[in-house]
Order: sequence, then C-alpha cells, then structure tokens
Amino acid sequence: MHRLLPLVALLWTLWPAAAAAQDASAERIRRTQRIVVSTIEEGLPDLSLDAWLRSIMGAAARLEWTSGSCAGQRGRESSAVPLCGIVSATDAETIVTIGVRLGEYLQDAKADRWRTPGIDNVFISRGRHLVMVDRLVELPRMLKMPTRDWPSADVALDSAGCLPRTPLPNERVTCSLTLVNKSGAPTLARVFTEAGDHSQAAEARVELRPGEFRTVRTTFSWPDEAGAAITGGVEVPDHTPYHRVDERGQLALTRGEDLDAPGDLLGWVDDDDTAKLIVSSRVPAAASTRAIDIPVDSSVRTLLVATESLPGINATLRRPDGAGVGDADPDVQVSKVRTMDLLRQTRADLRVYTIARPQSGVWQVIVAGAAAPAGSSTLVRASGVSPVAFGSFEFVRRQEGVHGGYFPIDGMPLAGVPAVAVAQLWNGPDHAAFRLVDETGTTLKTIPLRKGEPDAAQDEFLGSFELPIVPFHVVMDAVGPAGTPIQRQYAGAFHAQTVAVFFDYFGPKVVEPGKRTRFSFAVTNLGTQPATFTLDAAATLGDISDLSGLPVTVKPETSITTSFWLAVPATVDRMGVPEVRLRLTAISTSDPALANSAIARLELAREGDADNDFVEDGQDNCRDVPNADQRDANKNGVGDACDPASGGRITIRSLAPESGPPGTVVRISGTGFSAAESSGILLNGRPLRATVASPTELTVSIPVDAPPGPATVVVVSDTGDAMSLVPFIVRPAPNRR
Repeated sequence: MHRLLPLVALLWTLWPAAAAAQDASAERIRRTQRIVVSTIEEGLPDLSLDAWLRSIMGAAARLEWTSGSCAGQRGRESSAVPLCGIVSATDAETIVTIGVRLGEYLQDAKADRWRTPGIDNVFISRGRHLVMVDRLVELPRMLKMPTRDWPSADVALDSAGCLPRTPLPNERVTCSLTLVNKSGAPTLARVFTEAGDHSQAAEARVELRPGEFRTVRTTFSWPDEAGAAITGGVEVPDHTPYHRVDERGQLALTRGEDLDAPGDLLGWVDDDDTAKLIVSSRVPAAASTRAIDIPVDSSVRTLLVATESLPGINATLRRPDGAGVGDADPDVQVSKVRTMDLLRQTRADLRVYTIARPQSGVWQVIVAGAAAPAGSSTLVRASGVSPVAFGSFEFVRRQEGVHGGYFPIDGMPLAGVPAVAVAQLWNGPDHAAFRLVDETGTTLKTIPLRKGEPDAAQDEFLGSFELPIVPFHVVMDAVGPAGTPIQRQYAGAFHAQTVAVFFDYFGPKVVEPGKRTRFSFAVTNLGTQPATFTLDAAATLGDISDLSGLPVTVKPETSITTSFWLAVPATVDRMGVPEVRLRLTAISTSDPALANSAIARLELAREGDADNDFVEDGQDNCRDVPNADQRDANKNGVGDACDPASGGRITIRSLAPESGPPGTVVRISGTGFSAAESSGILLNGRPLRATVASPTELTVSIPVDAPPGPATVVVVSDTGDAMSLVPFIVRPAPNRR
C-alpha cells in the first residue's frame, strides 16, 4: 500500500494540468463545430460547419475533430502560435480537411486568445491525389470533379543563395530560396535546405497563390565535414499539413502536439530519427542497364530513395525479392522534389520514394539510359531513418611528445603522401570494413581502418593508406546480427590536393576589439610544376584588409608567405562571442578544383587583458605577449618573453633548404635561440636535437625514418614557442620513389 502512495500523489499532481489541456482542446472543438459557415464566407447556407459538411459529404461521412497550430509558415520569434480548429471528413474514397483559424495560442500564458473565426486552409484528397481549395463555396463542385480534372500543383525553385558566401564550419548561414507557383490553384509547399547527411536541416511550409513568387529564408549551421553537399529544395506534399505519417507509414490527424513546441525546435527531430546516407551515386547514361545496390538492414525504419528525373533515362526501384516498387503500393509514398545545389547552382528534379518498414536485404535501382543525350547522367541517392550512423571521418596527423595523439588536419588531405584517417560509427557494429568510391559508386580501393590502434580512442577506426587522384567518398560496410548487410556512406567528399595552407598557430591568437592585429599564413606547392593561386581570408567577425588580391606563383616544393590585418569592432560583446574563426584559402587560377584551406580559431581579448594571460594590462610586463609567469630574469621590468635584452620573443624566420629527403641538414634561422634549445626542436611534434646552436641559428638533421610530406618545425624555449610558418617538405627517399 505504501508503494502506491507516491504514484497516487504524482497522478493527483498531474491531473489538473491534464484536465486543463483536455478542457482547452474541447473548447476549441466546440467553437469550430458551432461556426455558421455563412458568417465566414458569402454564398454558403446558414448551417453549422458540422451540419454543412454532412450535407455535402453524405450522412455516412465520418467527421474527426481536433485542434493545433495552423498550416503554413510560423514565426519562430513569437510565442503566439496561430491556433486552428481542424475537421477531417471522410467517406468511401475522399477526405476533406478544413482548418479554421480561431485566434492564437499564447505559449507563455498557456492560454487561448480568441478572434473572429476565418477559413485557413481547405484540402481534398483521394488516394495519392491532393488539391488545395481556395474557397469553401468551391468545395461541392470540386467533390463532384474527377481527380484527372483537378488542377495539378507546379511549384518551381526560381533562385537560391546563401550568406555568408564562404561560411566557416558550424557558422550560422541564412539561405534565401525564391519559389513560384506556376499552377492555377493555391498550393502549400515544403521548402527546405539540407546540409551534409540531413542532420543539419531547416524547413518551412508556405502557401502560394496562383502565379505568386515568395522568398523563404532558412537558417542552419554550416557543416564541418569537408565537401558536404548543400541542397535547397521544394516539395509539394501528398498529404495535408494537419496529418502526420506515423510509425506504420499511415496518416494520423494532428492532436495539437506542436502548440507548445518552442520556435527554435520547430521541425527538430531526434538524431535517431534522421535519415542516414546509405548510397549516393551519379550514374552515366549508357546503352546497357546498371543496377545500384541499396543494402537495407533491420535498423532502418523508413527508406528514402531519390532518383533524378531526366529525359531518356529510366530509373526503377526493386525490392530484395526482385519485385518492382509501384506508386500504388500500400507501403510507398512517391513525391516530386525540385532541388538546387547551393554551392554549384545546379538544379535537379527528383522522384522520391518513401517506404515504411522496408524489408531487410538488398534493394536496387535499375538505371537504363539508351535514349539519353550523350554525356548525361542521373543521381541515385538512398537514405534510411536509423540510429546507425557513419558519425565522423577525418584525416589526421600524428603529434608526438607529451601532448601526443592524432589531430585533424586543415583542409583536404595532400596528394603523393600516405594519409592517416580516423572514423567513428554511432550505434554501429564493433567490426566494419571501409572503402573509397568515386562519384559513380565504383569502388576505388579498400582502406585498412582498425580499432585498437595506439593513441586512438576506444571507439575509433584508424589507419594509413595511399589516396586516389580522383575525388572520392568513404563507405562503411558491415554485417548485422541477422546476417543482413549494413552500409553507410559518409556525407562529405574528398579530393587529395597538391597545395597546402598553413596558419601561424604560434603567432598571435588573441584579437583585441577596437584594434588591428596582423596574421600570417603560408601556401605550399607540393606539385611538380609551378602553380598560380588566388588567396582569400574570411572571418566570422571583423574586417579583413591588406591581403593582396593579386595571384601568387609558387614553385614546386616551396612555399610563399603572406599576411593581412584583422580589425574587430570595439563594440563587440566580448562575453557573447566565444571565438573568431578565420578561413584561409588558396585556389588555382587554372584549375578551381586545385584548392585548399586552413581554419584558425582566435580568442577575443578580455577587458583590460590584451593578451589573455590573466594578468591585467597595468601590471603585465609583456602586454601583447602571453606570459602568465611574468618571468623577468634581469629585473628590468620587461618580461623575458618580450625583452630584447633576454633574447626577446622567439621567432623563426626561415628554413634552408625548405625541402629534401630524410637525412637533409636544415638551418633554422630566427631570434631568441640559445644553446639550451639543442633539445627544443620539434618536427611534427617529434623531438630533435640540434647539431649546432646559436642565438640566431639552429642546425638539425631530418630523421631517416621521417614520413614524406610537409612537416611543421617548432622551437620551444623557456620564454615561449615559435613555429616556422613555412613547413619543411620531406621528399620520399630515392629508393621509395
């Protein structure tokens, strides 16, 4: 008995809130049922909405009443949600759904504010056909009309663009998509943007009158995976916005679930309920047919297969047993989606199959294009709603020493040198294989990623391999408990590059609002021929200046350095901006595909502490150089970190030579060195000993087992650290070429 008391107390506590919610819903429904249709639209009889619907649908029609937020675009900044009473009238073959605007639901007060009722939306659906009716008075005429005579929806994506134009990873981006309704009837459309593997998406529903243009803005975080596709699109749904597709793939009427949803959570879904990419393949048109395999495992609750519609190319979807998928199949919904790649500004018309509870096994898309124009191709993309995800894939470099481990590289991996990569699966199998595929889905090579490697996390797959010369994607293959194949494709695309960009990470990392700070970066040509690049710098906050807009030419296996000023406004909220991010880019003038970038993260200086070393400027003996210890060996009031009398700040000015095979002797020129730095040289984090040391020069030999590729050179001392902005390029040993 005592165990029941807490439960009784809990139910007693929840009862008033539940009862209030039921009372509110019942009152909305009563108001909707009692509306006299002649008061909301001329030409209608003096009947209640309930009685009028039964008069045109028949006495046997089943009426279902509910309430919720009205259809269409909802303001995300307002807590006043447009409130509708909703009725769905069903007979043997037709469903009529009407939304009546009653007022607003005030989220803060959890109360309804009533206004004069008015029609919000009217829909008629028969099977897979849906039409939106402009006025209630047209409803009887449309009900008598065969579906073949209904006006067809035709909404096009007229234009699209995003700002900023070159966003940084995780930066908030606003995209504007302009739609046009080319049909003769009103239409409700879903407009969306998708970034990466559908995990970062934004969408809105808008109503378009015949011939109307409308611009919709969506905001989302730019993906951090390299080469992710950014897509904007528009879809005319095949069901009303007052219905939801349940777990069984059936339509269910809303029950006001979204009335209390915060604006910033509209459209949000749990990560387990997002679509994970299984395969993406661009298939060239050919006289012979080609089959694209889509392995579907038991964790996939919903399968989405999109095929690009092009003249002369026929793409059909088949089930694991070989049966074709038809539009009328009870577990299938088919929709047409018009999309635009927001980076490349390329358009596509897609036919999208949504299959509820798909059978496990290998589905296939059969592509035949004998009549297609030469050089044409079609896109096939399949995703599954599943908790199993290819969570991350990064190219990394090994850092030795006390703070050793694997750290992500900047930009794209480099060609001609072995690459090291790390992959993570979310809710995935313990054992998996990985392979690289080209844009057609053809396997280029398998890659040896394994768990249990030293310095890797327990759940990470890590390995080293040679890179292909063509752009590639990464695919994970595994086997599920029931023996069915599991496949996931990473959303990003990669292309090994012969150009690298290096930021001076040991230079200034703090920017003081109201002042200009100078930053430097280097561009390295790893190719065999001279290359000319245009350079660009972009910041999430502040203005960039003094970066030359002229192209620069870099000789093979050498680097050039450049610099620019960054000015952050004095009025910036120092506490509200956690960091300023820079993207530094080099793009070949002869081949835009030859490009790379680096990302730098900078701190904003705290008020009264210009170098963020937690020593106030008035007491700091090196105001612009971080030195929390305030060491001052000669007691002259100037900290050793910036005192010329103590060697000054340590700097590296040049490496000679800048490239060579293992065993090459390299002279490091700079300031602030001493004989004590004979053990303070790091090559990609690996400690080296100088053979000759002076205050302005250190001499070191490249280890015989140094891997090929660019290597950072760092000198450390008691007064600070310095990195050579220009890397040393380790060439392959002669016997390794």
